[in-house]
Amino acid sequence: MDCYVALTCRSFMTAPLNQNAEASRMVDRHRVQLVVAFCTAVLIVGGVLAYRSSNNQAGAVWGRATTLRAVPGVALGSGAYLYSLSCASRGNCSAVGSYSIKQNHHRAIVVNERDGQWGKVEALPGLTARDDGLNTGAFVVSCASPGNCSAGGTYSVSRSQLLIFVANERAGVWGRAVTIPNVRALETGDFADLSTISCASPGNCSAGGEFYGAYSARAFVLDEVRGKWGGIEPVTGTSTYRMGGSTVSSISCSAPGDCSAVGTAQKGSNGQPPFALDETNGVWGHPEVVPGLAALSSGGTDFVISLSCASVGNCGARGTYRAQSGVTQSYLVDETHGVWGRAFGIPGMVALDGRHIEQLNAISCGSPGNCSAGGAYGNGSHEQAFLVNEVNGRWSTPMLISGLAALNKGHFTSVTDISCSSAGDCGAIGTYSGAQGYVQAFALNETGGTWGGATEVGAPSFPAVVGAHASVISCTASSSCAIVGVVFHSMSEDSLFVQSTEPTS
Repeated sequence: MDCYVALTCRSFMTAPLNQNAEASRMVDRHRVQLVVAFCTAVLIVGGVLAYRSSNNQAGAVWGRATTLRAVPGVALGSGAYLYSLSCASRGNCSAVGSYSIKQNHHRAIVVNERDGQWGKVEALPGLTARDDGLNTGAFVVSCASPGNCSAGGTYSVSRSQLLIFVANERAGVWGRAVTIPNVRALETGDFADLSTISCASPGNCSAGGEFYGAYSARAFVLDEVRGKWGGIEPVTGTSTYRMGGSTVSSISCSAPGDCSAVGTAQKGSNGQPPFALDETNGVWGHPEVVPGLAALSSGGTDFVISLSCASVGNCGARGTYRAQSGVTQSYLVDETHGVWGRAFGIPGMVALDGRHIEQLNAISCGSPGNCSAGGAYGNGSHEQAFLVNEVNGRWSTPMLISGLAALNKGHFTSVTDISCSSAGDCGAIGTYSGAQGYVQAFALNETGGTWGGATEVGAPSFPAVVGAHASVISCTASSSCAIVGVVFHSMSEDSLFVQSTEPTS
């Protein structure tokens, strides 16, 4: 569950495959060597070889990475990280994160790209004076149009209590962060957390997360209507679905007041199946159990991690479950015309990995019935990145990624994020092992339904760096994508970087 007692729990590291994917942001930030493991070799199991992506670059060429600079008073270095990126159009993006002001203390930051030019990193307005010396962090952002975005995160009111905030950008200017009106009245414990946000149009957004209520965490949703944020709305359970120990992990909005969300809940020591719920005309419904998981899982450890909606009522979601064998595996589930189908395992995955651990880390849908997902599979010591596509409502078998074997110097590769702008036009990023065990970053693009090969990003653009991590990718059109991340110069110094695909004729 995505519960954070302090902002220092947030981390860019990808968790090992035998952990819940959401725990990836709770790994210790020091990144001297690659924590997660993924293999480079092409695995042939039972005579089945997964389809590979094409060796060409599918029409996309990545430009040089550039280092982000900061305004006076914001000292970027070890401890700075951008957690979320959203691009409304080519060359118009916003990213949010935090940087370290001293040991175990962080401050929320934001940086904008306008017409292809990245500005300087600055502190998010409205938080610095209120929480000087304490923790603030911006973890989610969504941009509905160029210069019109909304972001959210947490701030501390004491050394042990976190509350949530939201902030709006209008016409390219970020307003002051504001506290949600009723969060103090509902939160009776030590934390609240905003884990997801989605904006369908300027001033019309939805967000979700969890707050600590009576004795346990409680899932909530939160709406902005015509530029005004309302109060948090606890997700209301039913007689057959209790909401104790619950969280909303992902929201996707296709139109103002029409969104879908997914999350998890626990009932005592026995986990409940993940839930999905929809908002229609501004009214949130009740959670419903993701269908079909009972046939896959032994129960107790099922998680819906994220979803992506291409239009109202047409979404794809990915999650993990514990199989009868005790091994963690992944599932996919589609919503079509407002009705959630049955969860199912990745087609062809068992034949490929021999029932080893598998974990989907990302999913994105470019149009109804056309999505892409990615992650890694393996045995814990050799683990391999893969992609899987849905075309016209039908999920294919996994694809291995061309070019990774040449890049990777260790045993570990993984796809960590995906963004699709339309059917068959997507971008993906991931990690692999560098020459001395340091994490390195790769990116690849899909154009017209064909995935290109992996290209190293981040590190090649800078002298004397030991590694790089691409944290988020956002794509707005065919072969038009941007990424943000960190390059590692030494044990004590990091730099934030941005990198985009070059325009193609």
